[in-house]
Amino acid sequence: MAASKFYIKRIAAGIENISIYCFCPLELQDSSFSVWEKRGFAGEYRELDGTHIYKEIALLNDNMLSFCFCIQRNDSKWDRIYSAFRLQAVTQDGSAETAEGPCYVTEFDNISLSDYDYPRSHTIKGLQVNMVDDALKLGIGHAALNLNLPGIMIPEDTGDAIKYQMEGETFFFHRLRVEAFDKKVKELSDNGVAVTLILLNSKRWDGVLVHQELEQELIHPDYDPEGFISAFPIVTERGLKRFRAFVEFAAERYTRPDQRYGRACGYMSIVTETAILTGEWHIIHIPIIFSGRISGTIKQPGMTLTQARLHLKT
Repeated sequence: MAASKFYIKRIAAGIENISIYCFCPLELQDSSFSVWEKRGFAGEYRELDGTHIYKEIALLNDNMLSFCFCIQRNDSKWDRIYSAFRLQAVTQDGSAETAEGPCYVTEFDNISLSDYDYPRSHTIKGLQVNMVDDALKLGIGHAALNLNLPGIMIPEDTGDAIKYQMEGETFFFHRLRVEAFDKKVKELSDNGVAVTLILLNSKRWDGVLVHQELEQELIHPDYDPEGFISAFPIVTERGLKRFRAFVEFAAERYTRPDQRYGRACGYMSIVTETAILTGEWHIIHIPIIFSGRISGTIKQPGMTLTQARLHLKT
């Protein structure tokens, strides 16, 4: 970006605050600055009132000023690590200028619950695993396992459901199916195999149908019934929240220090937004340990990575 532009350099998430670091031309220093927030991909930006702190950092040169806005990370039951942000400067003559640059969090400052090295394997040999015993006999060092959102999430407590709390809401997961998956992850990771989870959103997977009460929230509204895999439902408020609960549940469960349920160190998300429109498949691999920064564009991999980073430091 040109040095004379008003732009966001980076957005850092800490335990308590979100910090937006900006560069601003000197001619805008007397402007009225405002921070705008959007919650969810289908939402609209709204101006934050009284929740941000202006802090001047330094005069970079004769033309540019560097400063930041610090915003409280948690607002009631919403974690702003998932929000999009926009900075606006209104000059004394009433003209408005919006900062260029990223709009989502680009850096994570010691927020993860777990911190450990990515496991080193004796071989680069890897498989998408269905039968664990056979995979171990083949001497693999890397394994990919399918985990389907509608296959494990259920609408209510059936008496023995696994309960997961997120932002004051309880989500329920099918105990027998999750524990069967635990067994695969643990057997592989206990034998030195680096496990990657393939996150799927299929109405029917391995003989299990999406629960009728959850279908509207879990399946993308533009899903073609002739298709096999749906995009994750991040374009609706309830769909986004259920998707977040799914990823956070898996990341927290499989990154525990005691490895009670085994350890999964990578995530692979199949992104099918484009498939809905063009029939083309887009598969994006997100190994957490090698993850880069989240861009300012709206992408499901960015959302998945943000949630995973809450539980595993890279």
